[in-house]
Amino acid sequence: MTKRVRLLYVVARDRPDLKERLTAAFLDTDNVEVIVDRRTTRTADRGSKVDRERRVMDRDSDLAALGWILIPRPAAD
Repeated sequence: MTKRVRLLYVVARDRPDLKERLTAAFLDTDNVEVIVDRRTTRTADRGSKVDRERRVMDRDSDLAALGWILIPRPAAD
């Protein structure tokens, strides 16, 4: 049996129009969720000395450039 992947679209806070369009596009799809980015600062802008992974920084730049990022997540059992 193949596990189904959940897809999480994270939309930039300044793109409510995009959130509306994506939500409407995936209205009948049960494995897709569309949310607004809830972070107050970008990962790359945080002042703490945390090991920064390249993929996190790519997500921040993609979010800024595209207005959204797509995160595949394992399906809940």
